[in-house]
Amino acid sequence: MAQNSSCDMAIPISEGGGTQSVTYVEGQKNYWYSYTAPVDKDMLLKISVPTEFESIKLQGVASCDTPLNSYPSAASSGLEIQIPKGTSYYIVFQQPTSLWGAPPPEVEISSFEVTIKEIVLGGAICDDALVLKDGVNTIPANGSNYVYTTWVSYTPAITGRLVLTFPSGTRIYNVKRYSDCDGEATDIAGNEKMYKMSVTENVPVLLKLDNQKLCDVTVACQTVEQGDDCDNPIIAVDGDLNTCKASKIGDHWYSFTTNKSGFLVVSSCNMDVDFSGKVLLHENCSSFQKKTAGVCPEGKGFYLRYEVEAQKTYLININLTTSMTADFHFSVNVEDYQSGDKCDKPLVATKGDNPIAGVAGTYWYGYTLTDPSYLEISNIGVADFAGSLYLYKDCESSYIASGSKDWTNGGVSLKYTAKAGTYLFKLELTTSCKPFNLKITDAPVKQGDECDNPFNAKSGENSCIGKGTVWYSYESSKDGYLEIATVGALADFTGSFQIYTDCGAYASVRASSTPVEGGGASLKMKVDAGSIYLIKWTFSSDYPEFKFNVGESDYEPGEACSKPLSAVLGDNAFPSEKRSTYYSYTPEKDGWLVISICDADWNNWSGAVTIQKDCNSSALPVQKGTCSGNIGTTYKVEASAGNSYVICVTNNTTFNHDMSFTLAVEDYALGDACAMPIELSSVAEPITVERTLGSTWYKFIADKDGFYTISSNTLPGGTIIIGGSGSSTIQVKTGDCSGQLISSTYTSEGYAVKVGIAAGTSVYVNIIIGQEKSGVTWSVTYKVAQEGELCFNPKKVEVDETGTTLMCPTGESSLWYAITPKKEGKLLISTCGSGNAVDEKFDFYTTCDGQLLEAEVDYCEDMSGHTVLLDVKADAVYLLNLKSYYDNAPTINVALEVAPGFDCEHLIHAASGSNVLPLLDRARETYYSYTPEKDGWLKISLCREDWEGNVIVKTDCNSENMLVRQSACPDETGIAYKTEVTAGTAYIICITNTVTFADEVSFDLSEEDYAAGDLCSNPIEVKVGKDGTSFVCPAGEQVVWYGITPAEDGKLTVSACGETGDAIPAMDFYTTCDGEALVTVNNDCPDGFGKIVSLEEVKGNTVYLLKLTSHFGKATTIDITWQTLSSIDEGKDLSKRVFIAPNPNNGTFVIDLNAFDANRALSIEVTNV
Repeated sequence: MAQNSSCDMAIPISEGGGTQSVTYVEGQKNYWYSYTAPVDKDMLLKISVPTEFESIKLQGVASCDTPLNSYPSAASSGLEIQIPKGTSYYIVFQQPTSLWGAPPPEVEISSFEVTIKEIVLGGAICDDALVLKDGVNTIPANGSNYVYTTWVSYTPAITGRLVLTFPSGTRIYNVKRYSDCDGEATDIAGNEKMYKMSVTENVPVLLKLDNQKLCDVTVACQTVEQGDDCDNPIIAVDGDLNTCKASKIGDHWYSFTTNKSGFLVVSSCNMDVDFSGKVLLHENCSSFQKKTAGVCPEGKGFYLRYEVEAQKTYLININLTTSMTADFHFSVNVEDYQSGDKCDKPLVATKGDNPIAGVAGTYWYGYTLTDPSYLEISNIGVADFAGSLYLYKDCESSYIASGSKDWTNGGVSLKYTAKAGTYLFKLELTTSCKPFNLKITDAPVKQGDECDNPFNAKSGENSCIGKGTVWYSYESSKDGYLEIATVGALADFTGSFQIYTDCGAYASVRASSTPVEGGGASLKMKVDAGSIYLIKWTFSSDYPEFKFNVGESDYEPGEACSKPLSAVLGDNAFPSEKRSTYYSYTPEKDGWLVISICDADWNNWSGAVTIQKDCNSSALPVQKGTCSGNIGTTYKVEASAGNSYVICVTNNTTFNHDMSFTLAVEDYALGDACAMPIELSSVAEPITVERTLGSTWYKFIADKDGFYTISSNTLPGGTIIIGGSGSSTIQVKTGDCSGQLISSTYTSEGYAVKVGIAAGTSVYVNIIIGQEKSGVTWSVTYKVAQEGELCFNPKKVEVDETGTTLMCPTGESSLWYAITPKKEGKLLISTCGSGNAVDEKFDFYTTCDGQLLEAEVDYCEDMSGHTVLLDVKADAVYLLNLKSYYDNAPTINVALEVAPGFDCEHLIHAASGSNVLPLLDRARETYYSYTPEKDGWLKISLCREDWEGNVIVKTDCNSENMLVRQSACPDETGIAYKTEVTAGTAYIICITNTVTFADEVSFDLSEEDYAAGDLCSNPIEVKVGKDGTSFVCPAGEQVVWYGITPAEDGKLTVSACGETGDAIPAMDFYTTCDGEALVTVNNDCPDGFGKIVSLEEVKGNTVYLLKLTSHFGKATTIDITWQTLSSIDEGKDLSKRVFIAPNPNNGTFVIDLNAFDANRALSIEVTNV
């Protein structure tokens, strides 16, 4: 025997490794080698074999007592072994073998390569964590052959960021961070190649790695600059002055706060070099990306466009995969909405070619069909097209058709058979491409060509031309039979027909015609009253016009559930042919309703018996047994006195003699039914079932909250005795007998049902023995429920706009969450981007015993998970039952999309005309935005008799409320509100209802031009002569402009001496709208109420602008008087005739009387001032 033919004769591998020689011995099957690690070092041993020896097999064992694997790996794949200090390892090369036929020829192996290096083993448990150092570290494999767990620690020398980098080909499933061995885990974001985390100088970091195999990791602790991390971004500015460092590979984070709603555009399309990386848009650091940038139309640089809200911060991540030659600039700005940006403002598409610029983004189009048509939208042949095409009927519904990509020629094509009306289609370009044309054609659809545009068949004779496919529809008038048949003998008839009940893509054939002797086709089928049946004629070749009859006939008694025969106690006959026969029976007492088919001549009877409460209910669970003497079958169900039951007896074969069944009602015995269970005072000990076959019901009451497992490891397998389609099992109901029936699962340990219930809940247990056996026992075990395991003890989570994450259960289990949204809107649950299969389930309820809430569930675009969308109210509690079926559970992201109009930051875009308010089922505020197209009045009208509420208008969320005037609507019902606005300025409108409404509430929004007097530029004209004049100022708090024109030079006096209690108005005079206010003399009215304002000298035929700001409680008369200069007191005119000026050199005043009339007396008084 050769030296190394067995394990105990293994040849030691040389200490330094390298090439090891093999001495080939003909006929020797195994070649053994060993290696022993030094007593003070852990070692890594790598074995590799030249490819010419690839058919040789290779495996290793830790000792000679370990059995070898029956299916060793090929030596060419090599072997990598971790060898602890002072221990040995044995490897063996095996000649190839064959499971079938002669063995393959031996391989003359001559050498293999060995690499030996020192490693540090450990990290299998937290207390033995490996200490990482800067640079390359080897992570050992601790655990099973699939996923290894390794604990590592690292103490940073600086405050900054710790980066773990793994080589390509290494798969890291998870990296979790712990404060200590007993602390909570925190998931570290990253991918299979790189993980990053913030660290603090001299504060140890404890990590747990789930790695696929032994691997290296490069450890580096880096200082962090602004922009390196999501939580410390660079502030991006509006425009193209944003710079990215091209030399730095990796993430460059920027934040940008929008100043308006619209589309955020991030672009570097002016680059003259190729961009290498990707650009992602996030709403927060924990959210999955909302948008990924595509390439620019020119092919260089990146381009991202995403719809955004005003005053919201978004995060931009520019991830460079390779360094670039020079720093580059990129632009960030928010574009206004354009036609085509949104579904409700689409571009108008036309028949024929529609030019598309090719810039990445989403584009909406509207297209109107005047007649039913074959609609086709296509850009086939555009090789660089990357996107999708969807067709919609309206903006609220899901798409009704999607385009198909042409993988050979490029482009997409959408075909749809459409009715007349307007359709919307959405073109999504994920990346930019060259400009192209989107071609639209709409060939007309003739009546009868399509399922949804059929001819109407009538009762009696109908005509048909046999060409291609022809559709008819017929509405049945009663339950019974629909009969369709061609008229007369039709020689060489080429047609047949099928019956459908709907036109969907997955519509199934309900019935098919059969040929008629002599030529033609006919059909007879059961139908329901009021149902529409679609008749599809198909012709293999053209056939001349022919006639066919459509008619209806009644059911015979027993032929249908709606027309049953009356069953009686005792014998009941049923037809011998192959068919179903229906009976009805109403028992007079509670008990077992038993149907027996037990005649000795019928032991080969093949059929079925089903029992229902009515024609629309499901079949009741039937206990199936054998008749006395094991000839025939019995069927029995639990029945209640006074309730009617429908019995259906079905023959699967035809007999040549009469058939009958026996009907009886048997009393319940204790334990026979859920309504008559054996009540147990305690389930602390196993319960023995007295019956040896069949069903026994028990009842016990849970004494505390938690999980109860009802199990039996003594139930036998067996033949089909109980239930008609199964054997032994355990069934459980909780609460009462009307509760959901839960059936057991079977494992190697027996049958078991697990229920989570509250203390005081009744539990009904049905032990079904399918094969006769005595001594069957069952037992109950209890387990305390942790938080979240049961509906009535959920994990509590509050969600706002920042979102949150949920822990997903691992394995086949579930968790309950009580989610409270802080604002109204849509709750989004997502596992997108988790990399998991889509095996998770989300069920929402408002109460533990309530109905399942309707939510929108969809797959993620990359099929990596699900999204669930649920409408929610602020501060309401929603119970989420989250189920998972994988050990590697995905991350659950929770986001709250605040409902438009909920607050000032989430506005509904109001439109001119009628606007519908959200459901006003409670007192609430609803916020809108509106940008007027012209200067004037913005009017909001809530013209309904029962309106109670208020309207506020602002320019932004933090500004003061604008002055809003109120008036009655034209029909005196409701209130109209109006305020002054400027064209192009965005306004926020807050509508508050103080009462609730059961029906829809709407308001009208309109823009009105200014009337005379509303503006300085359009004043109310007032002419003033020697007799003066007056006008009426309207009531309320408002500003009115007047243009006052005196007939001659003189003095103008305006008097607003209102009635007692009226507020004093403000009156200011101007000569131009943008000039300074003129100097006036102001006096109070004689009675102390109101004001008198005078312009001491005015020019005739000159317009003086009066701005009157009134606060009158009611309309008030304004008087205007005018005096000529000659009638004014002469002393008051001296200022126009005497000039007084100081001498700056000596301080004396010079009085110039040159302009003074010498005929007038002059009096000068000097006062010491």
